[in-house]
Amino acid sequence: MRILFTIILGLTMFACRTKKSNNNSHWLNLKDSFHFQNLQDFTADTGLVLNFFNKTLDSSFHSIKDKQLDSIFSQPYYLYSWQRHDTTLTAFTILTEGFGECLEIRLLTFDKSDKLISDIIVTKLGREPGSYSYETKTHFTNQDTFLTTHTRTYANDELTQKKLSRVVGDTLLVRHFFDKSGKINSQTIDSSLTSHKFKDKDGYVTERMLKNSA
Repeated sequence: MRILFTIILGLTMFACRTKKSNNNSHWLNLKDSFHFQNLQDFTADTGLVLNFFNKTLDSSFHSIKDKQLDSIFSQPYYLYSWQRHDTTLTAFTILTEGFGECLEIRLLTFDKSDKLISDIIVTKLGREPGSYSYETKTHFTNQDTFLTTHTRTYANDELTQKKLSRVVGDTLLVRHFFDKSGKINSQTIDSSLTSHKFKDKDGYVTERMLKNSA
């Protein structure tokens, strides 16, 4: 009887240690280091952009080093918003620099072994000098679904650099959702475009499909 009791006690303690180990995610230990918790709306303003590139973010923004993320991102990244942790996945966002010196907030998801399974831009703000400006913003409708709006706006002709008679641009609306494995799936909901003619340096006219933004 004593032997049986000892075996049962040992198995119970092993199960408890295993459960604790499975829940003790590397990222979960950093939850309180994130600047925000469970954000619903992701946008960027010029203040955030300036503070980021001038390296004047306040002390509540924590930059870390992680072997897995360092192999993906060449620029420093900051823990932005902790989003969720459950038996399926861990999800959070980081603030970093994108291609062409733009600001990006990226949503990362990891499986229960802390392996990265999805990486998607939820916020982006920048411009192509003399060409167009662009912005991406995101709204979470619930824990599993979010909508991302991508906009690009032209105020000048790309080739002549002359100011256009009206501001034009394009907009793309995409719905994203987590599947059972924790991966992010995407579906385009709307793409609104109108026509605008650009004249190049030799006088040839090309037509692009752009949305009227104003």
